[in-house]
Amino acid sequence: MIRKGQGKEEILMMLSEVNSQLELFENELNVSLAEMRTVWFADQEERLSLCSDRLEALETQYSNFKEQKQDYQKKEKSQGLKLELGFSYPVK
Repeated sequence: MIRKGQGKEEILMMLSEVNSQLELFENELNVSLAEMRTVWFADQEERLSLCSDRLEALETQYSNFKEQKQDYQKKEKSQGLKLELGFSYPVK
């Protein structure tokens, strides 16, 4: 009978020890995950910043291209008008 009681106490002590180890593991895991989350967020922020810079550069290039296209179209129109006016003078 004494053995049965001692076996239960040993099992309870082992379970208590496993429980304390699991609690330690859980705390370490939470700390580790928090650190990983912080690093991941910093990495994503850097990536988004890089994408933002690239997008801004593309928008600037597009804006410059659009202005050049408008300037070119204005020059074409003005040259076309000059040619038309030039041909209208020799009429008698």
